[in-house]
Amino acid sequence: MIDIHSDSIPVIALFTGLLIFLFFAYLFLNRRKKRHEISYAGDLKGFNEAVLSEDIESMKFYGDRVIWNEFFEQSDKRTIYQAVESRVILNPELKQLWKDVHYKTHGFEPVDSDGKNGDWYTGKYSSSENDILDQ
Repeated sequence: MIDIHSDSIPVIALFTGLLIFLFFAYLFLNRRKKRHEISYAGDLKGFNEAVLSEDIESMKFYGDRVIWNEFFEQSDKRTIYQAVESRVILNPELKQLWKDVHYKTHGFEPVDSDGKNGDWYTGKYSSSENDILDQ
């Protein structure tokens, strides 16, 4: 005869473990969301101050924090995109930030327009007037 109680113990343990995992995942994501909400205004202010003072390291630091913040606002996309785009040629250390902000504003990775594997930045890559930037 099959003992139903001994077969249900692993199932109950599995579901209990799953519920505990989901509870801690919820707590982690909730705290992360609160941190993002609190830090967004300060990070954006830090980025704008770095742009005014031409501090490239601070632009990289604050720009990365702003564009990957879950409260990244549509109105700030254009400002950050234009600030980074105008400086990326003279400051190669901004290449990764430019790629990230390009992706966040246009919805696709920048590609090498002339087909070479060399310098990927040769100009604007969007031929569409309806980019994510404007939506």
